[in-house]
Amino acid sequence: MPAENGRGLHEQGSFTPSWRDSRGENNREAPPGRPADAAGLEAIGEDLQRQYAKLANRGQSATDAVAKDSYLRAAEALSGEIEKYLRMRA
Repeated sequence: MPAENGRGLHEQGSFTPSWRDSRGENNREAPPGRPADAAGLEAIGEDLQRQYAKLANRGQSATDAVAKDSYLRAAEALSGEIEKYLRMRA
């Protein structure tokens, strides 16, 4: 919705930058949440492995069939992410 002065939100100095701003020539930094070095990648791999083990253990120990299936499917999906991570590291 235009402001009283007729300018759109992207021209009013809003708090969130426009997608156009992120495509500029001077925007060369890594996206947020992306590790800057190999130690960061290693930490991500360890975290993924811990999460997988936790989900798999909960799935094995769950007594409710629906919960068990849910935990095991989540662990399976996470194992796919771990495979992607390992390919990325190679």
